[in-house]
Amino acid sequence: MRIALLLPVFNKLNYTISCLSSLYDEISHDNLLDSFRIILVDDGSTDGTGEYVKHHFPFVTVVKGDGNLWWSGGINKGAEHAVTNLKVDYLLLWNNDITTHNNYFVNLLKLLQSQDKSTIFGSKIYMNYENRTLWSMGGFIKPYIGKIGNIGYNKPDYQRFQQPLEVDWIPGMGTVIPVEVVHKIGYWDQVNFPQYHGDLEYTYRAKINGFKLIISPDLILSNDTRNTAIGHEGSFKKLLGLLHDKRSLYNFHINTVFLKQYGKGPFKYLHLSVSYCVLILSFLKWKCLSLFKTKS
Repeated sequence: MRIALLLPVFNKLNYTISCLSSLYDEISHDNLLDSFRIILVDDGSTDGTGEYVKHHFPFVTVVKGDGNLWWSGGINKGAEHAVTNLKVDYLLLWNNDITTHNNYFVNLLKLLQSQDKSTIFGSKIYMNYENRTLWSMGGFIKPYIGKIGNIGYNKPDYQRFQQPLEVDWIPGMGTVIPVEVVHKIGYWDQVNFPQYHGDLEYTYRAKINGFKLIISPDLILSNDTRNTAIGHEGSFKKLLGLLHDKRSLYNFHINTVFLKQYGKGPFKYLHLSVSYCVLILSFLKWKCLSLFKTKS
């Protein structure tokens, strides 16, 4: 069994060094090097990431991008190399800001050896591993009102999350995809969903094409939430920027394209409209509180 671990990066070399060091320690310690191929897609980093990795981590294959790949394009470039040249059986989506727990890779191989290739598996992800606060146990979609979210977000771990859970979509970290999925539905949509919603759209597309999506409680990660989406920071200019920035969860074009494609019924934009109202109201509240503090 061969698994390609796909790691798209842009700068933040310190995160990448820590990630690759940890991956090597865990995989080599458990004698799993023959099962994994690590592919780092360096999308035009300006901090010397590609050269550093080639010199210090010779077990990693570095694939170069031109700086315009973003997340979905990076995954596509790595996946195409893995499927075409390495003939792998699975693709494992990874981030350089996640940490494994409880013999992650040993558990992963055991899981895949006992399953057929009609299932995409995802990981249980904590935002705080110490107090067992969840970031995601997979995602849900309510297509008739356009509501999308992470199951278990900011909740304590409890019995429901300690058993396998079938979901609607899976975030793009610690996600194991059989190459049969690629053969059936193709690659990631890097045109319409270059960054956010790239993982959402792909795994949901796989689900409606007959693949099961299961979160395994034995695959445990924690996510450094400091390294996530941008915000408005009290700036009106940045608030407007959230509506079109590719790094923003509030990107208007990306959100509406997804709901146009996968939403159902006349109210499919309802939750999106509410989320924009909440964003604007939270911004106004921020400004009012800032003004009050200034006067006092």
